[in-house]
This record gives sequence, structure tokens and C-alpha cells, in this order.
Amino acid sequence: MTATQSEQEAIALARAQHFDLAVVGLRRQRSKGYDLVGVVSAKSPDAPIVASSAYPAQEVVRFAREHAQAFLKKTVLSC
Repeated sequence: MTATQSEQEAIALARAQHFDLAVVGLRRQRSKGYDLVGVVSAKSPDAPIVASSAYPAQEVVRFAREHAQAFLKKTVLSC
């Protein structure tokens, strides 16, 4: 398993390595997460991509349906 702290680091890793699975966080506003999906798709075309977001706005869900194999909606729990 490989995890990164930044989107830039994730993109660099995706360009350098092959992955069997990618879990990518998407933000409401277009972010590097969208770019990461493209890099993973190009470098590891057989790798399933799971998109995740706490902001399931229409454009985020549409992007995930078009470019990922699954979408997970993050839920914020309040105490």
C-alpha cells in the first residue's frame, strides 16, 4: 500500500509506478485529484479507480461515474 500527503506527490508516484488499485479523493472544485485519475488511467490502465469525496456535488459524481469504477461518499460524523 502506498499513501501520500499531497496530490502532487501522488501524481509523481502514479507516473513512476504501476498500481493495481487507486483510491482518489476528489474535491468539489476541480483539483489535482482529477488529474491523478488521468495519470493512473494512462500508466495503469487495468487498475480500478475508486473515487471518494465528501462533496458529492453533481460535477464530482458525474466525473466519478465517467472515469472511475466506483464512488464512495465520505460521511462526516458530528459528536
